[in-house]
Amino acid sequence: MKEDIEKWINEVLNSTNGLQRAKAGAFLYPKILNRLKNPAKETAYISKKKVALGFLTILLLGLLNAGAVLYKGDDVYSGNDTKSVIEEYFPSGSSRTLQQIFISK
Repeated sequence: MKEDIEKWINEVLNSTNGLQRAKAGAFLYPKILNRLKNPAKETAYISKKKVALGFLTILLLGLLNAGAVLYKGDDVYSGNDTKSVIEEYFPSGSSRTLQQIFISK
């Protein structure tokens, strides 16, 4: 049994005898030296045109939003208009009230 273990150990140790050291490609070292001398420029992921377009879009939306908030138009729906419409269709002398009209439907 001891002989088998020693034989196995010797086989494992001798299995590396025929191996050779790995060789680098022909142009590996010049490529590495070139990159060390000339580091790559950082590339922009978004073009300046797209950044400017995005900025202008946000600015336009902001201006439109501010204009909508600050706009003071005519008050179309004032309380007097509602009363005048009711009086036009249902005169004061009418015997039917609004509750009677809407409940009867």
